[in-house]
Amino acid sequence: MPIILDQLDEAYHKIVQLEQPNDDDAQRLLSIIDDLRWYADRIGIERWNEMPRSNRWSFEQNLWRLTKQAKNATAPVPNRIRYFIDCGKGCVGLASEIFALFEYDELD
Repeated sequence: MPIILDQLDEAYHKIVQLEQPNDDDAQRLLSIIDDLRWYADRIGIERWNEMPRSNRWSFEQNLWRLTKQAKNATAPVPNRIRYFIDCGKGCVGLASEIFALFEYDELD
C-alpha cells in the first residue's frame, strides 16, 4: 500500500507539472495524498484489502484504481486537473465510508 501511495504521489506531481494549474488546484490535488495516507493509517494494514461489505471495494482496490487512472493521465479530458481532483476526492470519500463501515457499522 505505501508503494501504491508513492506511485499516486508521483503521478499527481507529474500531472501538476504537465498541466501547470493554479496554486489552489495544485494544492487541492496534492492534498489528496495526505488524506489517503491518513485514512490508510486509520483503516489499518490488516483491513486494507478487506471489503467492508460484500458489495464494496476494499481501500486497496479503490486506491489501485485511482493510481492506475492517474498514471494513465494521457487521455484528453477537458480541465484534466479538476477531473483528477474530483476522482481523488471521491476516493477519499470512499475511504471515509470504508472506515465508517469497519468502525461504526456495528453501532447501528
